[in-house]
Amino acid sequence: MKRLLVFCCMIFVFINYTSAQNKVKYEMAKNYYDRLAYSDAIKLLEEYLIKSDDITGKQLLADCYFKTNQYDKAEEWLTKVVNDPKNKDKHYQLYLAQILQINQKYDDAAKWYGSFAKAFPLNVMALNQLKACKNYKTYFGDSLAYLTEHLGFNTDGYDFGACILKDKFIFTSTGGKVQKNAKKEVKLDAYTDEPFMDIYETTFDDSAYNFSAATKFELGINTKYHEGPLSFNPNGKEVFFTRNDYNPNKGIKKLGFDDSRIVNLKIYKGFLEDGKWVKEVELPFNSSEYSCGHPAIDYNNKTMYFVSDMPGGFGGTDIWYSVYNGMNWSIPENLGPKINTEGNEMYPFLAKDGTLYFASNGHPGLGGLDIFSATLFHNDISNVKNLNAPINSSYDDFGFLLNDAKKIGFISSNKPGGVGEDDIYLIYRNTYTLDGKIVNRITKEPIQNAEVVLNQNDKPIQNFTTDGIGGFNTILKGTMDYTFKADAKNFIPESASIRIEPSKQDKKYNITIELSPIIAEITYIDADSKQIIPAAFSSVIACNEANNTSLTSNENGIAYLNVVENCEYKLLSNAKGYFPFHSSIEVGVLNDTLRKIIELEPINNAIMALKNIYYDFNKCFIRPDAIEDLNMLYSFMKMNPDAQVELSSHTDSRGKDDYNLKLSQCRADAAVQWLLNKGILKNQIIAVGYGESKLLNGCTNDVTCSEEQHQLNRRTEFRVTNAGVVTSSKIKENVYTDRCKNCPF
Repeated sequence: MKRLLVFCCMIFVFINYTSAQNKVKYEMAKNYYDRLAYSDAIKLLEEYLIKSDDITGKQLLADCYFKTNQYDKAEEWLTKVVNDPKNKDKHYQLYLAQILQINQKYDDAAKWYGSFAKAFPLNVMALNQLKACKNYKTYFGDSLAYLTEHLGFNTDGYDFGACILKDKFIFTSTGGKVQKNAKKEVKLDAYTDEPFMDIYETTFDDSAYNFSAATKFELGINTKYHEGPLSFNPNGKEVFFTRNDYNPNKGIKKLGFDDSRIVNLKIYKGFLEDGKWVKEVELPFNSSEYSCGHPAIDYNNKTMYFVSDMPGGFGGTDIWYSVYNGMNWSIPENLGPKINTEGNEMYPFLAKDGTLYFASNGHPGLGGLDIFSATLFHNDISNVKNLNAPINSSYDDFGFLLNDAKKIGFISSNKPGGVGEDDIYLIYRNTYTLDGKIVNRITKEPIQNAEVVLNQNDKPIQNFTTDGIGGFNTILKGTMDYTFKADAKNFIPESASIRIEPSKQDKKYNITIELSPIIAEITYIDADSKQIIPAAFSSVIACNEANNTSLTSNENGIAYLNVVENCEYKLLSNAKGYFPFHSSIEVGVLNDTLRKIIELEPINNAIMALKNIYYDFNKCFIRPDAIEDLNMLYSFMKMNPDAQVELSSHTDSRGKDDYNLKLSQCRADAAVQWLLNKGILKNQIIAVGYGESKLLNGCTNDVTCSEEQHQLNRRTEFRVTNAGVVTSSKIKENVYTDRCKNCPF
């Protein structure tokens, strides 16, 4: 990975190979690979593997793609390597798992981590990442708690590793890629194929989050090789910085090499007086045989934490520390296995409160390097935590920096969305406070001891009880929607939502939730079993049309109706599998909660005859007083779409039999047509006219009866034909009659 590029630099003269033989291509590629020129090695290895199935060539090509952050290609070739029977190195299973994790294929990554862990059961890094891949969603728990912002001074090259000196924001950068038509020849690093890294600076306003254009650091740190990252002591008069093993003042022998001709990194200390560079010295624990870099000095200016691959570590690179006693630096000590793993730990940063932040690909994370925090007390480590998304991603996230007020921070990352190989991002997590209040909707008086539940993504995350003035307060995370559900005794529960918008400043929100007093509590039960009926429905017609509403019972079979004084409420109640039911609630003076039980008759294969649809004499139009029962039938059929209904019409005995049969059919058709106009399907209902063949009383031909008695026979009924027993509705009292003044009968 390119994160490791700052730990080595190969200075060499390329050998001019001209042989076109395939074997020579491999040797040339291997030479480039050994000298860290991975991009050049890739070109030759691709050509070499066209004509060769060599496993070593596949391994080298996969590793080159891995180290140059070409993750899709790395996955492709690592898959070929692990599936090739000629591959005997199980570590490539680990490498494939790492790439799959970076590519967010967590299930596949878990498979290969598990396979590698079986071969190496003591490898903590593999076990950590296996667990992380199985539980990767947990790392997104705070994904909206922070805001990240890409900074405008980033280049198309590498920009990372920042620190703050007063109003200066100082970072490491290659300065951007060199254009092919550039007039000035620029020396390029073989690894990155970009200019060597230097220290850059920009003026920084931490109140407005503004940055000036970046320029090279004006002090005398930069040379023609790599510099950075760096760290200033608390008073800003001393700087500890990373540089290749290069001393511009040594004369002829300025570069230091290890036995493999690799130029490693060293830590230097620079001194400033009146803002001017005075001198620099190399720290005593450096060596040409290994790298030391990424210095971070504590606020006491005594202990320096740094990264090294020196012997005695746990993995690739570890975090070490050395203590300065005023004259000498102590022999470096490893921070131990609570921090260091078989992977790479790097980029330490000490916050003012003593918290250690660092990057690691060995601790459980989302993939690549993740940023972690740890409590550090006299170099005793505890509470190692992943900082989660959006600070971390499946890519390399590192170089964490926090300002002294802990209001803003910075990270470096190669995640998608940037403009370069590595970019610097601003992160901030401001305080979003909320003051809430629960009041009576009618009187606007505060409600004490109301229970409030704060929900995020439909999950409760916090509970409150209102105080004596109906208030509650909390601190919220940013950039998300919250729902507050409030409830209080003798009030209808109510919900309210609020969205916390991203802000670079602290922000205060207010919310007031009004609860309506519970005046009518309606319980729906089964008339036979007396069991509660959830999801029962009532349409409500109030004395004031503005108060018309509808109700649905909750899981406890209860619905709440907010009512007003001196008003009658008519309810048409229904539930799936039950016959509809008319009822009413008479409300007088409000002084307590009204409670009503509505019993619904289950269908139970029954037939229901409804006797409340009447007609005027010798007429077949629908009367206004029939609308209520037709609405009930309509409600029943909508709630029970599988019911097959026969709607039958009847006449009284006056008139000829065949005429009455036609009249009854007309009346049945009129009622059915009314329902069809409301949206009932034709195949759900049929109309049948029975004439005077089914009288309800003894008012047959030649029998003298009152108009009211004849009216009872002029009716329409319905029955559920795919049912069994007959259940009759209650017959209406005080039926209106249209008296026949000049009847021929």
